Amino acid sequence: MGSSSERSQKVGVILDTNMLMLPSKMHINLEHEIARVVERAFEPVILDCILEELEKLRQTASPKTKREASFALALARKYKLIKVPDECRGKTVDETILKTAKKYKWCVATCDNKLRRELRKNGVPVIFLRQLSHFELEGTII
Repeated sequence: MGSSSERSQKVGVILDTNMLMLPSKMHINLEHEIARVVERAFEPVILDCILEELEKLRQTASPKTKREASFALALARKYKLIKVPDECRGKTVDETILKTAKKYKWCVATCDNKLRRELRKNGVPVIFLRQLSHFELEGTII
């Protein structure tokens, strides 16, 4: 267990595209569930590339996905937006999430199993949906 000053610092939690779309799909309260598993103060973080991905979905996807993406965009605008620095940019949004999480020692909330495996392989704590009903944390938040 870290010192009390470490525990009092807010931990950044990067919310990826599918996690932001989850509340409209499954009626899950993101903030409540993240707070439950993180057990400390946290700050939801949205990367600029995730906003771009949601905007693209809102314009090009099926009507149902467009609605979910619109809801996710509105939700994302409530949180801290980070313009990803060049050294954290990857070829894909997933690579950018990984690089950013490692650089800032943040955790990532995602429903993407491939991204989740890659994050864990790189020592990044991951919040994910378990049994379509609640969140679980893999790894240790520093």
